[in-house]
Amino acid sequence: ASLRTGVASAGDSGDMNLSTGDATVSSGDISVSVGSSGTGVGGNVAVSAGRSAESAGGNVAVSAGVGSTSGGSVRIHSGVGGIEASGSVIVSSAEGGNAGSGAVSFGSGAARSAGSSGDVVVESGDAAVRAGSLKVQAGSSAGADGADVIVSAGATTRGSATGGAVNVVAGASDAGVGGGLQLASGAGATGGDLKISVGSGADAA
Repeated sequence: ASLRTGVASAGDSGDMNLSTGDATVSSGDISVSVGSSGTGVGGNVAVSAGRSAESAGGNVAVSAGVGSTSGGSVRIHSGVGGIEASGSVIVSSAEGGNAGSGAVSFGSGAARSAGSSGDVVVESGDAAVRAGSLKVQAGSSAGADGADVIVSAGATTRGSATGGAVNVVAGASDAGVGGGLQLASGAGATGGDLKISVGSGADAA
Protein backbone atom coordinates (compact mmCIF):
# COMPACT_ATOMS: atom_id res chain seq x y z
CA ALA A 1 0.00 0.00 0.00
CA SER A 2 1.22 3.50 -0.78
CA LEU A 3 0.41 6.86 0.73
CA ARG A 4 1.93 9.80 -1.07
CA THR A 5 1.29 13.28 -2.37
CA GLY A 6 1.02 14.02 -6.05
CA VAL A 7 3.95 14.76 -8.35
CA ALA A 8 4.52 18.45 -9.11
CA SER A 9 5.70 19.29 -12.62
CA ALA A 10 6.62 22.93 -11.93
CA GLY A 11 6.05 23.88 -8.30
CA ASP A 12 6.46 22.13 -4.95
CA SER A 13 4.86 18.82 -4.12
CA GLY A 14 2.41 18.75 -1.26
CA ASP A 15 3.19 18.16 2.40
CA MET A 16 2.08 15.06 4.29
CA ASN A 17 1.13 15.33 7.94
CA LEU A 18 0.39 12.41 10.24
CA SER A 19 -0.58 13.44 13.74
CA THR A 20 -2.94 12.67 16.59
CA GLY A 21 -5.22 15.27 18.03
CA ASP A 22 -4.67 17.40 21.10
CA ALA A 23 -6.14 16.14 24.36
CA THR A 24 -6.93 17.51 27.81
CA VAL A 25 -5.36 14.43 29.44
CA SER A 26 -3.07 12.26 27.27
CA SER A 27 -2.76 12.57 23.53
CA GLY A 28 -2.70 9.46 21.36
CA ASP A 29 0.38 7.58 20.21
CA ILE A 30 1.65 7.07 16.67
CA SER A 31 3.12 3.64 16.02
CA VAL A 32 4.97 2.62 12.85
CA SER A 33 5.93 -1.05 12.67
CA VAL A 34 6.30 -3.87 10.19
CA GLY A 35 4.86 -7.31 10.64
CA SER A 36 6.70 -10.32 12.03
CA SER A 37 8.31 -12.90 9.73
CA GLY A 38 8.24 -16.66 10.03
CA THR A 39 11.30 -18.07 8.24
CA GLY A 40 12.37 -14.97 6.33
CA VAL A 41 14.01 -11.76 7.34
CA GLY A 42 12.00 -9.19 9.26
CA GLY A 43 10.85 -6.18 7.30
CA ASN A 44 12.67 -2.85 7.40
CA VAL A 45 11.54 0.60 8.44
CA ALA A 46 13.27 3.27 6.37
CA VAL A 47 13.02 6.98 7.08
CA SER A 48 14.85 9.19 4.63
CA ALA A 49 14.70 12.83 3.63
CA GLY A 50 14.40 14.00 0.05
CA ARG A 51 17.26 14.46 -2.37
CA SER A 52 17.87 17.70 -4.18
CA ALA A 53 19.35 18.14 -7.64
CA GLU A 54 20.55 21.73 -7.15
CA SER A 55 20.28 22.56 -3.45
CA ALA A 56 20.71 21.00 -0.02
CA GLY A 57 19.10 17.68 0.82
CA GLY A 58 16.27 17.52 3.29
CA ASN A 59 16.73 16.94 7.00
CA VAL A 60 15.49 14.15 9.24
CA ALA A 61 14.58 15.47 12.68
CA VAL A 62 13.67 13.18 15.57
CA SER A 63 12.82 14.96 18.79
CA ALA A 64 11.00 14.04 21.96
CA GLY A 65 8.19 16.06 23.43
CA VAL A 66 8.62 19.11 25.63
CA GLY A 67 7.29 18.71 29.17
CA SER A 68 6.51 21.12 31.98
CA THR A 69 8.33 18.74 34.37
CA SER A 70 10.64 16.41 32.43
CA GLY A 71 11.13 16.29 28.68
CA GLY A 72 10.64 13.06 26.79
CA SER A 73 13.52 10.75 25.87
CA VAL A 74 14.78 9.62 22.48
CA ARG A 75 15.92 5.99 22.45
CA ILE A 76 17.65 4.14 19.64
CA HIS A 77 18.03 0.40 20.16
CA SER A 78 19.23 -2.39 17.91
CA GLY A 79 17.34 -5.63 17.67
CA VAL A 80 17.85 -8.48 20.13
CA GLY A 81 19.54 -11.58 18.75
CA GLY A 82 18.43 -15.07 19.76
CA ILE A 83 21.32 -17.29 18.69
CA GLU A 84 23.59 -14.75 17.05
CA ALA A 85 24.67 -11.28 18.15
CA SER A 86 22.30 -8.39 18.55
CA GLY A 87 22.21 -5.75 15.82
CA SER A 88 24.58 -2.81 15.61
CA VAL A 89 23.84 0.87 16.05
CA ILE A 90 25.82 2.96 13.57
CA VAL A 91 25.87 6.75 13.68
CA SER A 92 28.00 8.35 10.99
CA SER A 93 28.01 11.21 8.55
CA ALA A 94 28.09 10.56 4.83
CA GLU A 95 31.08 10.97 2.58
CA GLY A 96 31.53 14.51 1.35
CA GLY A 97 32.77 16.17 -1.80
CA ASN A 98 35.15 19.11 -2.03
CA ALA A 99 33.79 20.68 1.16
CA GLY A 100 34.45 17.62 3.31
CA SER A 101 32.19 15.29 5.20
CA GLY A 102 29.75 16.39 7.88
CA ALA A 103 30.49 16.36 11.59
CA VAL A 104 29.04 13.95 14.15
CA SER A 105 28.33 15.57 17.50
CA PHE A 106 27.26 14.04 20.81
CA GLY A 107 26.44 16.28 23.72
CA SER A 108 24.08 16.93 26.57
CA GLY A 109 22.05 20.09 26.68
CA ALA A 110 23.01 23.18 28.64
CA ALA A 111 21.45 23.53 32.11
CA ARG A 112 19.43 26.53 33.11
CA SER A 113 19.69 28.40 36.41
CA ALA A 114 21.08 26.16 39.19
CA GLY A 115 20.73 22.75 37.54
CA SER A 116 23.48 20.47 36.26
CA SER A 117 23.89 19.47 32.64
CA GLY A 118 23.57 15.80 31.81
CA ASP A 119 26.44 13.35 31.58
CA VAL A 120 27.65 11.88 28.29
CA VAL A 121 28.50 8.20 28.76
CA VAL A 122 30.17 6.08 26.09
CA GLU A 123 30.85 2.54 27.18
CA SER A 124 30.84 -1.02 25.96
CA GLY A 125 28.67 -3.57 27.72
CA ASP A 126 29.75 -6.14 30.27
CA ALA A 127 30.41 -9.65 28.97
CA ALA A 128 30.76 -13.14 30.38
CA VAL A 129 33.89 -13.70 28.24
CA ARG A 130 35.48 -10.58 26.75
CA ALA A 131 33.94 -7.13 26.86
CA GLY A 132 34.19 -4.91 23.81
CA SER A 133 36.95 -2.35 23.46
CA LEU A 134 36.47 1.40 23.42
CA LYS A 135 38.49 3.16 20.73
CA VAL A 136 38.93 6.88 20.14
CA GLN A 137 40.97 7.59 17.04
CA ALA A 138 41.33 10.49 14.64
CA GLY A 139 41.41 9.83 10.93
CA SER A 140 44.56 9.76 8.81
CA SER A 141 45.40 12.71 6.55
CA ALA A 142 46.92 12.47 3.08
CA GLY A 143 47.67 16.12 2.28
CA ALA A 144 47.90 17.88 5.64
CA ASP A 145 48.81 17.37 9.29
CA GLY A 146 47.26 14.45 11.11
CA ALA A 147 44.12 15.17 13.08
CA ASP A 148 44.29 15.75 16.83
CA VAL A 149 42.65 13.88 19.69
CA ILE A 150 41.79 16.33 22.45
CA VAL A 151 40.64 15.25 25.90
CA SER A 152 40.04 18.11 28.29
CA ALA A 153 38.11 18.52 31.53
CA GLY A 154 35.74 21.36 32.17
CA ALA A 155 36.84 24.75 33.43
CA THR A 156 35.03 26.67 36.16
CA THR A 157 34.45 30.38 36.56
CA ARG A 158 33.70 30.15 40.28
CA GLY A 159 36.58 31.61 42.26
CA SER A 160 36.96 28.93 44.95
CA ALA A 161 35.97 25.93 42.85
CA THR A 162 38.30 23.37 41.26
CA GLY A 163 38.49 22.61 37.57
CA GLY A 164 37.49 19.18 36.39
CA ALA A 165 39.99 16.32 36.48
CA VAL A 166 41.09 13.99 33.68
CA ASN A 167 41.48 10.44 34.97
CA VAL A 168 43.09 7.73 32.85
CA VAL A 169 43.10 4.42 34.70
CA ALA A 170 43.97 0.96 33.37
CA GLY A 171 41.75 -1.97 34.22
CA ALA A 172 42.16 -3.95 37.42
CA SER A 173 42.37 -7.73 37.63
CA ASP A 174 41.10 -9.83 40.54
CA ALA A 175 43.74 -12.55 40.28
CA GLY A 176 45.86 -11.74 37.20
CA VAL A 177 47.90 -8.76 36.06
CA GLY A 178 46.36 -5.31 35.90
CA GLY A 179 46.25 -3.51 32.59
CA GLY A 180 49.14 -1.32 31.46
CA LEU A 181 49.18 2.39 30.74
CA GLN A 182 51.23 3.60 27.82
CA LEU A 183 51.96 7.15 26.70
CA ALA A 184 53.93 7.50 23.48
CA SER A 185 54.54 10.25 20.96
CA GLY A 186 54.24 9.57 17.27
CA ALA A 187 57.06 8.12 15.19
CA GLY A 188 58.46 10.10 12.29
CA ALA A 189 61.64 11.37 10.67
CA THR A 190 61.75 13.30 13.91
CA GLY A 191 59.69 11.78 16.70
CA GLY A 192 57.02 13.85 18.36
CA ASP A 193 57.46 15.49 21.75
CA LEU A 194 56.02 14.16 25.00
CA LYS A 195 55.30 16.94 27.46
CA ILE A 196 53.89 16.70 30.97
CA SER A 197 53.43 19.94 32.87
CA VAL A 198 51.42 21.44 35.71
CA GLY A 199 49.10 24.35 35.24
CA SER A 200 50.21 27.87 35.96
CA GLY A 201 48.93 29.65 39.07
CA ALA A 202 49.91 31.73 42.06
CA ASP A 203 50.14 28.63 44.23
CA ALA A 204 50.93 25.92 41.67
CA ALA A 205 52.10 22.64 43.23
